[in-house]
Amino acid sequence: MSAPTPISSLVHSRTLVTAGVFLIFKYYFLFSSFAFLILLLVFGLLTSGFSSFLAFMEVDIKKVIALRTLSQMGFLIFTLGLGLPTLSFLHLLTHAIFKSCLFIQAGLFIHYSFSLQDGRGYSVVGLTTISNKVIFRICLIRICGVLFRRGFVRKDIILASLNFSSLFLLF
Repeated sequence: MSAPTPISSLVHSRTLVTAGVFLIFKYYFLFSSFAFLILLLVFGLLTSGFSSFLAFMEVDIKKVIALRTLSQMGFLIFTLGLGLPTLSFLHLLTHAIFKSCLFIQAGLFIHYSFSLQDGRGYSVVGLTTISNKVIFRICLIRICGVLFRRGFVRKDIILASLNFSSLFLLF
């Protein structure tokens, strides 16, 4: 779905992307059998890995952010497969906040570069403001999981809980 960047911010962080994951949250305890958890684990890992690979190969900045959102949704499904719905919901909320901020800042980059969406051309364009660059980097640091930041602690807790899960024996 192609839309202007502020609309993409709302679509990817609030409504369209998170609606399916929220439905799984809502009915999680209804379907929390062992086979369903394994299914969530497998689909979460496949979605996260495949969309991360596609985001690595993409050059359009809006598509990169959208594919990274899909990767995080796969990570959320993986967390639900571990049996941690509360931690997964916390990850969903904090991810949505910083992802919408990234989309808004990417929209400013696109606006200042005269509708250039190719990420390879932003090093040449010096038209963006310093505050835009600073806010964009802060959001990237928060969302990527840099050491001793909230994203790192949240993702580290999720991955550490894999060791203490009964599903660890499957891997």
